[in-house]
Amino acid sequence: MVKHNIIYFYSEGKPNDNGKNLKYCKEILININKCFDNITFYTPKVLLDLGYGNFVKEHDITYINQYYGTMCKIGLSAWKPLILLLELQKMEIGDILVYRDSDFKKYSTLLNNDNIIQTIDNILSIVNFDIFISRESEHLKVGEYTKPIVIQELANNDIFVKNFPLLICNFIIIKKSKISIEFLNEWKDACQIDKYIDGHLYNVFDNQFKNFSTNEQSICGTIIAKWVKQRKYNIPINYPLIGFIKRDINKIIYFNDYDYLKYIK
Repeated sequence: MVKHNIIYFYSEGKPNDNGKNLKYCKEILININKCFDNITFYTPKVLLDLGYGNFVKEHDITYINQYYGTMCKIGLSAWKPLILLLELQKMEIGDILVYRDSDFKKYSTLLNNDNIIQTIDNILSIVNFDIFISRESEHLKVGEYTKPIVIQELANNDIFVKNFPLLICNFIIIKKSKISIEFLNEWKDACQIDKYIDGHLYNVFDNQFKNFSTNEQSICGTIIAKWVKQRKYNIPINYPLIGFIKRDINKIIYFNDYDYLKYIK
């Protein structure tokens, strides 16, 4: 029988880390997720103790990542693909793993959990792939919120990648398989390259870039866009097809703008 597992990451504040104190989230998140077979929490200290300190190291706060000033102190979410991989190691092929952000005081929809197991299974059926990371909106594009050096080096300045829809990594569904493990390793390795995730441009510029980097999400979107263009593992050409109204996973929205597909030759 397929098991459904969920993981969260939260910072604790001093003395364990220099992030925001989100310890209050844990008990409430445990209570609303009893429908899952397993729930696991990671913190910067947990990763430090496991020997993964490089994934939660501090980065400079700059004009392109100042919105994520607190996250600069705990790795700019480079840890996200890592903790997914660490949990997959405990699971069987075919089991399902969910990641959700933990700060429900910032986004109250993170507590919307009605029929979540059914919702997860339904989403995987709609997307028809072992990885689900939702589209942010109808018109936002990867190239607008991804550092030009990432587009240049990871995607060879590909116009399709630049115009691929921006993805948001606050809610991720992974079905354990060879495909999902390969993707997460590729994402993890790219997040470990400082010039891809930090707040500096390294003298690489692009007029499309809006001087606002979405860190690990930008890297993730670039990799997914490459997979779609290559049709790697038959990932659907209209991936990910859906998103959510106001980040509420109970309010699925189907998108209509696929103009970027014209760039696939």
